[in-house]
Amino acid sequence: MSAAYTICREARRTAGLTQRELAKRTGVSPSSVARIERGRMEPTFELLQRLVEGCDQEILIQVRPIDWTRRASWGDLDFEARLRAIHSASEFAAAAQLVPTPSE
Repeated sequence: MSAAYTICREARRTAGLTQRELAKRTGVSPSSVARIERGRMEPTFELLQRLVEGCDQEILIQVRPIDWTRRASWGDLDFEARLRAIHSASEFAAAAQLVPTPSE
């Protein structure tokens, strides 16, 4: 399961919307919003983006060098957990539109 359910739920809560209000704003069924937020439905990137934009927010994806000192070691994950992490990240990245960020 990806983090899509958390992204959707937190965007909606931050906007102060109910699931029904978000569904109406985006043209998505209320049951689909509920299934996504419970992690029972994996939305496409495009659907997740539409839901987040329905909350007057946006998804930004940033590619930058990894600061390995702030990350857990791959050695902390078992083989299956590594595969799941790689698969999830690959699917998300393939669907994502890379958005340039302002210079820091």
